[in-house]
Amino acid sequence: MKNEIKLTDFNKNRKRYKVISVLAFSIPALLISSAGHCDPASPEQIQRSQEILQEDKMLREKIGQEIKVFIEKVVVKGADDLSKEEINNLALPYLKRWLKESEIREFIDQVKELYAKKSHDGISFEVSRKINGSTLEIIIRSISK
Repeated sequence: MKNEIKLTDFNKNRKRYKVISVLAFSIPALLISSAGHCDPASPEQIQRSQEILQEDKMLREKIGQEIKVFIEKVVVKGADDLSKEEINNLALPYLKRWLKESEIREFIDQVKELYAKKSHDGISFEVSRKINGSTLEIIIRSISK
């Protein structure tokens, strides 16, 4: 009895597999055969496709560019060991210019380096920055151990 049930189940599944395999091979064959019978693109369609590709290329280039910020003034807070003259000398090449993010980071690194040299040995600090309008504000905070 058990053998009969298994044999019947096998036959049912076998029929299912045949149907699935027929569908699996016939649908792609239909799609491939109908692909060759498409009408060729009109000149207007080709031109529009080229315009879309050009717009896409321009947008991708624009996204890849760094955003620039116009910096007119630099304020450094929490750097009591640095004189205004030292800060101004560092900031001079960056003032009244459109700066990329990389240039802002470069300037902040210079401020950090100067502060580390001037401050007492062994003091840990962190630096953050804010841009308000055309003012770059650099904030130096000592970290207590």
